[in-house]
Amino acid sequence: MPVRVVKPFLLIFLLFLIFIGSCGFQINRNRITLPDGAQSISLSQIINESFTPGLDVMLKEILTSEFSNNSIPLKPQKSADLQLAFQIERFSLSKKEVTLNSQISYHHLFVISGNLSLLDNRTGKNILEPAPLSGSFLLENLQDKASEMEVVESRMKAVRNLGKLITEKLTQNF
Repeated sequence: MPVRVVKPFLLIFLLFLIFIGSCGFQINRNRITLPDGAQSISLSQIINESFTPGLDVMLKEILTSEFSNNSIPLKPQKSADLQLAFQIERFSLSKKEVTLNSQISYHHLFVISGNLSLLDNRTGKNILEPAPLSGSFLLENLQDKASEMEVVESRMKAVRNLGKLITEKLTQNF
């Protein structure tokens, strides 16, 4: 009967998987956890004060999806443990010409800025005082002007980035 040789790397990898699986360690670090043991959140205070309509609706949809994917109930403002408020103050688009090896390209930077605050309805105290936060997306293009479709998609990517930053901020220890 031929003897089978087990490669050391495979054996170490299998032992690593057994160890990781048995110690309760979770590889998914992207889960949202609300601060101070809160179980629910309200998103009723997302306000758009920029001159770009619809940013508040996009942000609320992205945050609703993120919280739902993490099994965090969204409740009305008065019955939620936490009350998230985000005031969108500005949307900006800037363009910069970049030359590399005699090839001209353009960088279009989309930025959405505002202030994030978080109130604990159970205690009536602010967990997070209004803090500035900005989401951005950089579109690299060979054209001087971005098309309407590129602008819409890039704006959405900047809002997604902002939503990600908001959820990361909630997951930090306060």
